[in-house]
Amino acid sequence: MQLLREYDTVLKNRIEKATVLNAPSSAFQKYLIHSIHNVVLDEITIQIQNAPFVAIMSDEASDAERVSQLSTVLSYVDEGKFEERFVGFTDVSTNMCSDSLFNHAQSVISKLNIKSKFVAQTYYGA
Repeated sequence: MQLLREYDTVLKNRIEKATVLNAPSSAFQKYLIHSIHNVVLDEITIQIQNAPFVAIMSDEASDAERVSQLSTVLSYVDEGKFEERFVGFTDVSTNMCSDSLFNHAQSVISKLNIKSKFVAQTYYGA
């Protein structure tokens, strides 16, 4: 919430002046983060629909609780400018086999409707 306060003066003022709710619950914070993620992903989806090609990069890392997370980044060209956009983490702690990684990439390709412009799939440390 502190990060959002820094960039959104309206939110900052409302939270500082709130008499009922000064510190949002963790459930609300998760909801807010999820909502922001959806808005950003919608914008990325619009950009990649105009891109001539798209590549997927994935990397595995463990979080603070030692849960394996697979980060996914899309690379593409938007209006002549090279872009790399982080699109999310996926819990892969129970299955890190090659089939699982391939299925994850296939899921991203299907969800974002980029099969016709998909050119590369790379892994770093996964």
